[in-house]
Amino acid sequence: MKLAVSFLMIVLLSACSEDNNTNPVPEVVYTQIYGKLTGDLNLAQSPYRVTQNIVVDSNSTIKINAGVELYFDENTQLIVKGELLVEGTNSQIVQFKSYNSSKKWRGIKILIADKPAKFNFVKIQDIRQESDTSYISSSISIMNSEVEFTHTWLDQNSAIHGGAVGVYDSKFIFKNNIVHNNNADVWGGALMSELSEILIVNNTFYQNSSANSGGGIFVYDPVKTEIQNNIFYKNTSRIGNLNFEYASDDSTNLIEQYNYFAFGTMNPKFISDTDFKLYHTSPCINSGNPDTYYFDIDGSRNDQGAYGGPLGNW
Repeated sequence: MKLAVSFLMIVLLSACSEDNNTNPVPEVVYTQIYGKLTGDLNLAQSPYRVTQNIVVDSNSTIKINAGVELYFDENTQLIVKGELLVEGTNSQIVQFKSYNSSKKWRGIKILIADKPAKFNFVKIQDIRQESDTSYISSSISIMNSEVEFTHTWLDQNSAIHGGAVGVYDSKFIFKNNIVHNNNADVWGGALMSELSEILIVNNTFYQNSSANSGGGIFVYDPVKTEIQNNIFYKNTSRIGNLNFEYASDDSTNLIEQYNYFAFGTMNPKFISDTDFKLYHTSPCINSGNPDTYYFDIDGSRNDQGAYGGPLGNW
């Protein structure tokens, strides 16, 4: 393991060591990382334990490769000002979670990043964001940046605004993701957007909640908003719209169509409470946008939710 550790010290520009004491899983060896990172995080050195904040500086790139697992100590976070590429696969997802499930980490902050960030085949969970300053009050806070998520699970995160994601003055693309069981103290149980251009297509928003409006999505002072082919089910909020709240009198730049907003006894008929693919009698099958651009991988009309559309075969 000495060669692997030496390699990481050079590539990551960060103090690294191995720790096999008090791990949540017996006999698992963790590579410890902290500080400024650049280069690749590879499966061979995984799992990683983040013991202090990790930072991707401006003009730097970090690539997190398929199968890598990152476990964050309490109150640590990933801060991105350069380029972040998280590239899992269907068979080898990347995981971000707490080292100790009862001690939450503080999430991901993408702040004035100089290149777009991309997440593909990732699971992110166990975040609790307490602070409410400088628009970083979300579990994943995006400010003045471009970010794209595909094939990602955002599960069991909580924050003041934007239980899973908060977007401010940014460009945000969100396709074929599952957002489940996230919570906001105020607005946007799953997602909050302000002064941003957002594209939200073929996602599943299930059992998210907010104390105020927008248990699913809350959009305030929008630049451009496109939301279609999504499933919203069992999201809750104390006031306002349970699923999608558009807090603007100007709908000029709003495209909202072909979504399944479940109310009352409506049910999209998932396979199970843990498998969000659609049962064959689901009302969401062949109910998305009929334009051929949105067709499913088999050439049929778009199925609403995370497993529909041209990226739905995962």
